[in-house]
Amino acid sequence: SSIKKLEQELGVELFSRTHNKIALTPKGRYFAGEVAAMLQKLENAKRQQAYEEAKTKMQELVNQTAHLCAVAATHY
Repeated sequence: SSIKKLEQELGVELFSRTHNKIALTPKGRYFAGEVAAMLQKLENAKRQQAYEEAKTKMQELVNQTAHLCAVAATHY
């Protein structure tokens, strides 16, 4: 399974398994917390990037509008 492959790659057991029960090990809980934190950082970075792009586009729109207003003002 993918989980077994991940455990082998990390060299740690993330889950303890019995015939009818599966649970995170202490290392599994630590790993899950670290992954959750990394995913949150990634989401924050994506949001920040989208904000910066929107801010740049808005500034370009404001600049274009100001230019058009200046051009229009010279004709009236």
